[in-house]
Amino acid sequence: MPVSIRHQLMIIISLLIVITLAAVLTISYWLVSVDYEKKMQQNNSMMAESLASNISQFMQNAYSINGLMAKNHCLINSDQEERQKLVSDIVWQYPYFQVVAVHNLNGDQIVRSSGPLGNRAERWWFKKFMTERQSYISSTYYSLSSGSPITSIIHGIYDDDRRLVGVLMADMEIRKLQQMVDSFSSDDGSYAYLLDDSGIAVAHPDRKQVAELYNYKTMKKKVALRDADGRLLTDEKNNEITQEISFEVAPSLQAIVASVMAGGTGVGEYTDLNGDDYVCAYRIVPIPGSQPWSLIVVQKKSTALAFMRDVTIKTTLVGIIVLALSALLTRWFSRRITNPLTNIVEATNKIKSGDLAVHLTGNSSNEIGILAANFNQMVSELRLHRERVEDLVSDRTAELAVANQEMEAMNEELAAINDTLGETNNRLREENEVRRQTEENLLLRERQYRATTSLLTRPITEMEELMETIMRNAVQLLKADSGYIGLSDEKGKEFYIHYGIGIDESRIMEPQPIGLGMQGHVYKTGKLFYIEDYRNYPHRINDERLDRSTTVIMVPLKQAGKVKGILAVSWLDIIHPVSEDDLEVLSQFGDLAAVAIERASTHAKISQMAYHDALTGLPNRASLNLFLEAEMEKARCGEASGVILLVDIDELKSVNDNFGHSFGDNIIMAVCMNLVRAFGETARVFCVGGDEFVIVLPGQFSREKTVQIADKVIGVLCQEYEVSEDKIHMSASAGVVFYPEDGETAEDILMKADSAMFAAKKAGKNCWRFYEPILLQEAYETMMLTNSLRRALERGELSLNYQPQMNPDGEYLVGFEALLRWNSQEHGWVSPARFIPLAEQSGLILPIGQWVLRETCRFAKRLADMGKEHILVSVNISPRQLMADDFVDSVRTCIQAAGVDPGQIQLEITESVLIESIEDSVKKLCRLRSLGVTLALDDFGTGYSSLTYLRNLPVGVLKIDKSFIDKVEDDVIQLHMVGSIIDLGHSLGLSIVAEGVETEEQLRLLRYCGCDCIQGYIYSRPIPEEAAIDFLTSH
Repeated sequence: MPVSIRHQLMIIISLLIVITLAAVLTISYWLVSVDYEKKMQQNNSMMAESLASNISQFMQNAYSINGLMAKNHCLINSDQEERQKLVSDIVWQYPYFQVVAVHNLNGDQIVRSSGPLGNRAERWWFKKFMTERQSYISSTYYSLSSGSPITSIIHGIYDDDRRLVGVLMADMEIRKLQQMVDSFSSDDGSYAYLLDDSGIAVAHPDRKQVAELYNYKTMKKKVALRDADGRLLTDEKNNEITQEISFEVAPSLQAIVASVMAGGTGVGEYTDLNGDDYVCAYRIVPIPGSQPWSLIVVQKKSTALAFMRDVTIKTTLVGIIVLALSALLTRWFSRRITNPLTNIVEATNKIKSGDLAVHLTGNSSNEIGILAANFNQMVSELRLHRERVEDLVSDRTAELAVANQEMEAMNEELAAINDTLGETNNRLREENEVRRQTEENLLLRERQYRATTSLLTRPITEMEELMETIMRNAVQLLKADSGYIGLSDEKGKEFYIHYGIGIDESRIMEPQPIGLGMQGHVYKTGKLFYIEDYRNYPHRINDERLDRSTTVIMVPLKQAGKVKGILAVSWLDIIHPVSEDDLEVLSQFGDLAAVAIERASTHAKISQMAYHDALTGLPNRASLNLFLEAEMEKARCGEASGVILLVDIDELKSVNDNFGHSFGDNIIMAVCMNLVRAFGETARVFCVGGDEFVIVLPGQFSREKTVQIADKVIGVLCQEYEVSEDKIHMSASAGVVFYPEDGETAEDILMKADSAMFAAKKAGKNCWRFYEPILLQEAYETMMLTNSLRRALERGELSLNYQPQMNPDGEYLVGFEALLRWNSQEHGWVSPARFIPLAEQSGLILPIGQWVLRETCRFAKRLADMGKEHILVSVNISPRQLMADDFVDSVRTCIQAAGVDPGQIQLEITESVLIESIEDSVKKLCRLRSLGVTLALDDFGTGYSSLTYLRNLPVGVLKIDKSFIDKVEDDVIQLHMVGSIIDLGHSLGLSIVAEGVETEEQLRLLRYCGCDCIQGYIYSRPIPEEAAIDFLTSH
């Protein structure tokens, strides 16, 4: 059977519509889904980066706190009650510590915050520390006391001589880490794994994996065996008994775990054993004292793409509706075109059967209309010919009857045609109404699609810009006259319009009670509220700006099921008809707007955390680096310059140590407010460390103006601050640099500001200093000299020279003073005045002093072997050596190892050693004297000389400093002072040695004053050991 033209036309038009619509929907879905997946990966990466930073900072803080506790000597030296109170206070102050315990070197616990004491010598973490002697954070293991997984922070406890005397262990519950990770989980199927350096799950949404120590590196879990009461079973060495059980994970997940544990960072996808697809972002988490941990942020792909499935379903439904409407329109259009052709065919069939009364109707001017007119003309001519034939056989009466019949037939045909035209007009009106409604629905859905796409694809920007975009899309969506979007405050008491259009524009940021009018109803019910005519609303707001409002729709903006804001649109003067589709579309748009607002708020919070200090709220070091890089780039183009001040609070550590970090934080906050109050409008203030601030003042500043600014900074910060119930006077030191004059990069300029600040510290604090190139050079030279000094002993670069001490007449040798010399491979001969202070500051004076003492005893033994055991050998003792607890024992050990008579060794001390603790120093000196060692007080008269000291000190020799001897020839008063010192020493039973004697006149005057011994160039310079032996032989 042949296919009609009508059917052919319907098939062709339908195929064109289906193909076009399918192509548009497919391309739109692909573009939106690709962009959505990209943003989802970016969000996961940002979440992983932020979470890794928080965990690393938390572990760094815990590690630092434990390190500070380990430096508290009270953990070892105090009594048991004080130690117990100290560790208990630590656990109370830092609740994430489960147990804090102090162990001796045998593994015995001498004190712990809770639970019975025990021996941990066989525990793996104790053995590891005793082997490596390095502080570290342990892998996850089972606690013997609680039975739950923990990680421990291990620090050594050292005495003043850097000898290991104990081990401080702080067990930290992983519950805190689990809470931090859980805080980043969300309802959209995202969560995170946290693995320690050995691959054990520290935090996981499946708590069983944490409790059973799932190891993602070995693919085995370590299950602790327990008795009937649930207590851990332990072996004979007091280690928990565990059972390793293999478990399976997807190979693709294993590859991701291997990558992140190897230090990798990035994003990826994997399929679990159940066939579910996941996307993830992974980062390493730097851990102090340990290998990095691993963090994997996971999001179920089906959950993340649920929104896209919903969009696909809705888009498909819209497509089906469009197809159905298109089919109807195609059917109508084909019928409209083919109906005239069908009428012509039917008419020809009637003519074929002999019916010449056929007449085609048609008022169109196209080809079909012309054909119908010609057809009608042809039929008329046929009828005329037939009538002429009938006229030939009929009379006039018959002709009249025929004419009347024809007239009646024509009237009936006209009536039929009129009826047909009426029906056709009614059908056309109905079809036009359906088409109009369809077009309106299509336009509404198109506006909804555009508004939705705008929200979903726009980048995350500032909140106010987002509010403007949402409001403009909402007004355009329903073609409204006015509207606003607003949020409640944090307390949920007041409502503020953030962006308005039309009559609502003037109401922006005006506080309104949250329960007022229509918005109060929305906040109370949490549902959309629609008023046809606001002028008749009984609870309308008394605001003349709203007098023109008629139709109003308010949609709640919800987050976590609670109403956080309102999206409202309205029309003016005339009531606007609103359909159910309009309400549904606006409600759906409001849900998307709430999601976009929450996303922008989350982005703002993450940005705040990344670029601002958590305590002060000021921009942090990362923000400073970004700002300075931009400034330096402009400065290289000649478009920027300015002044930078690096400010450090003096002695803040003392406040933290004596009062606690909370009081130190209060001071930091007060300093922050003072700086912002003084410079906030003209400068940028950054908090770059616990007690360091950076002030950047862009612009041209003269040196005189900069001096005024620096003085203002020091003046603002030098004041009293409230600490506990007292007030403490604090100050600050600052370094000042100019950019770009003092540096071309942010790193360079900050390094030089730091050098200037340390110069201010060195100058006595509570002051400021400009950067000078010599500061950086001095700092570099000091660092290099200290590094060389650390290797001087092992390289054999140190040596001793010996300066003879003679009787005043020069007749015989009394003794030698051992003097340290350093011939560096890099720096040549270095003056003792240069390297001795560096050794004191760096702590190297202890091993160096011990070596000097051994060499002095060896030289004394050599003299004794020559029969010169009556010759004294003097050696200088550093204050830090005398403060060491084992100093007396080390002296005894050196003397005994050399086999020398203690009376042949003379130890020289200065008055400065008495300043730290005179009582402790006198006790140690008495113990040394009881060994038989001779003690001498060196450089007398240059320090805190006191008769009380002389009476109490167990010294036998008093040495007069060279600064007194230099002036005795020209200054009579100085000569009398030297004579008085000699007389005073003799009255106390002391022998007197004059240092630095260089001329015959000085020697004569000292003989006159009764000095017992002379040391100086008058007899000999300091000489090497072999030359000293030759000098002894000749005298």
